[in-house]
Amino acid sequence: MPIMIQKAEESVIPVLTRIYRASLTLGHISKIWQKSRVVFIPKPDKNSYDQAKSFRPISLSSFFLKIMEKIIDKHIRDYLGNNSPLHDLQFAYQPGKSTETALHHLITKIEDSLERKEIALATFLDIQGAFDNTPHPSILSAKTSSYDGTSSTRTYM
Repeated sequence: MPIMIQKAEESVIPVLTRIYRASLTLGHISKIWQKSRVVFIPKPDKNSYDQAKSFRPISLSSFFLKIMEKIIDKHIRDYLGNNSPLHDLQFAYQPGKSTETALHHLITKIEDSLERKEIALATFLDIQGAFDNTPHPSILSAKTSSYDGTSSTRTYM
């Protein structure tokens, strides 16, 4: 499907734009867009593949839904960037920042502490299945509490 859209005539773009705007305005996602296919990929270096934990589920969803997700993501990022900027030490979801820049920042802090003959302490936490085991209403509440943007975008959240 993506190649068909890339090769489509310019006349298709206004039609798609109207469809996406209507979807946003009405807070409605087409049932066809919501269908996905889950493929299970074996995790490397497992002794046995007889348990579900030995596989990583990959959800293959509609290309049109992926476009909608990108539109909404940009809208939310623009809104938050203008109205509620992320903290400087927030490394996720910010352009130019990554796990590498977070590690660099941490190592710099540790090296600075050691040079000043101070003690450097760090705590690392990895909660297995944290997102999967958190009640969905709690996630939605956390996501929408800091977002005062349009109600149609909130519907997609």
